[in-house]
Amino acid sequence: SSDLDTAEEAFEKVQVLEGADGILFAQPGDLGVSGVDLKEAEAQEPPPPRGLLLQERVNEEIASAKLPGPLAEYARVVVCSCCAEAPTRAAAEAAMEQELRPLVEKRLLD
Repeated sequence: SSDLDTAEEAFEKVQVLEGADGILFAQPGDLGVSGVDLKEAEAQEPPPPRGLLLQERVNEEIASAKLPGPLAEYARVVVCSCCAEAPTRAAAEAAMEQELRPLVEKRLLD
């Protein structure tokens, strides 16, 4: 039998729901998900975006560093920006190094 015959046979097994004016709706059991699990999944809040989590960590770490106000703010903005824009941690670290390295005294780098 062809694919068309198979599809027609499957369509013949579909039952129209009463009171739905002939419109077919998928029921929770049809999707392989029980109604209880579906309700629990809908009730859970999605996790915060990764960028927001990183930003919170950066803010905590910069606040604990002993830096003058303007420098701390600049470092916070640079680190948050690098984390948000770079596709990987290594790329973010390289971008931070490039941006913040000129601020460090040469004697401290050696």
